[in-house]
Amino acid sequence: MPKSNLTLPYLIEAVRLHGNSDECLLWPHWCDRDGYGRCTSPDGGHIKVHRLAFILFVGPVPGGLWVLHSCDMPPCFNPIHLWTGTCADNDKDRDLKGRASGPKGAANINSKLTVDLVRQLRIDRANGETYLALAAKYGIHQYPAWCAVTRRTWKHVP
Repeated sequence: MPKSNLTLPYLIEAVRLHGNSDECLLWPHWCDRDGYGRCTSPDGGHIKVHRLAFILFVGPVPGGLWVLHSCDMPPCFNPIHLWTGTCADNDKDRDLKGRASGPKGAANINSKLTVDLVRQLRIDRANGETYLALAAKYGIHQYPAWCAVTRRTWKHVP
């Protein structure tokens, strides 16, 4: 990860030079696995670059809120593209823009489960069968059975 004595001046100068342009301003340094620019914050901790840019150029982030992108580009730190909102606001924005992850349930080509099987798994589990027994009975692994029964996946199945 870059040192704060290098990234903070870079961030400030890049935003200054970018001016009021509506173009994305993409972080050219280290990004995490989700594509968000990361750096060392002035206090020595780690921070996402877009959050630091918001704090420096817009103002403090109210408690409990996230810094979100209107441009949907994780490495962007253009303050014009940043706004605060809750996790629910982020989910709503994602869904409205059609950025939700791939197909759910049986529409996912990698799925080993079906709607009928999920319903049966939930019934069998409610009747006391273990996840190990469910996995053996239906020829699946315990983890997808557990995810489906606990509604971590297949939430759309009543």
